[in-house]
Amino acid sequence: MRAQRLAQKFWEALDRENPTVQAEDGDAVLSAVIRTHDAFSCAMEQLKFQWSSSDDWITLAGRCAKTLPTLHRELALVERDDVHRWALFRSPVVRGVYWEGQLRWDETATLTVQRFQPQEKGRRTTAPFLLTIEQLIELLTGLMG
Repeated sequence: MRAQRLAQKFWEALDRENPTVQAEDGDAVLSAVIRTHDAFSCAMEQLKFQWSSSDDWITLAGRCAKTLPTLHRELALVERDDVHRWALFRSPVVRGVYWEGQLRWDETATLTVQRFQPQEKGRRTTAPFLLTIEQLIELLTGLMG
């Protein structure tokens, strides 16, 4: 229910004039850099979710690994640093782009998701991705437990 409420607040905050959108529900904050949107989907460059979690680090990283395939079925854990509580999730390059998620956990959990297009010499540019409110609810439900 809380995930649905936060997703709905986010969707209501979409404004064609402002490229940055943020919605809050208690200690959970969802923000994104938006390219465009309509009634059914939103094209964004970055999605960032910050929330308090009662899970331990290992459980939290596992929860993200199970939930991120909501965005891309091959988005998986590639690196985890248990000392600094940081995890990197990536998908393979498909059609010239790949997904990346970074999870950090200090006093709150922060997950940042983006899609990139590889360039020459190790550079990369941001590639927008579409997200529906149903996908957003599923993602938030999985992350918040």
